[in-house]
Amino acid sequence: EPALLSDDDRHLLATLDATRAAVTAHLEAFRFQDAARALYDFVWSGFCDWSLEVAKTDLYAEDAARRDHVFALLTHTLSCALRLLHPFMPFLTEELWHQMGYGTAEESIMTAPWPEPFTPEQAAAWGLCEETTAFVEAKHALVTAGRALRADYNIPPAKTVAFILQ
Repeated sequence: EPALLSDDDRHLLATLDATRAAVTAHLEAFRFQDAARALYDFVWSGFCDWSLEVAKTDLYAEDAARRDHVFALLTHTLSCALRLLHPFMPFLTEELWHQMGYGTAEESIMTAPWPEPFTPEQAAAWGLCEETTAFVEAKHALVTAGRALRADYNIPPAKTVAFILQ
């Protein structure tokens, strides 16, 4: 449901689509290191570091529709990520594919379809655009800067700090 998408959701979908495009292009050009790096950046930095952390608030919230939507979005993203990772980590992705319930015992991730790109119409319907992606990435940079300041000045995580932006 596009109405339930937050800017963070749109960013996740846009970066997933960009990662799928980059990995596909790198594999077709036999640039395996570049494909692996794109996957690492998306899965570790984008999905695990940011998206899962942001999603925690919604997953524990009272709004059941939002919670279900976020869970479906994370499930879709992980399914695509596992298929993209499969050429690099076949045994691990096969096991996770089955343990997460993406396939039956008779099915294999190896025969699962490669993630399809969003059509321009789908991207427009979901509100995927450069402006939203840039906004969320600027927000991530701001949080990263705040974390760095806390670390530089040994400010404990429990202490509330007001940052002034200029």
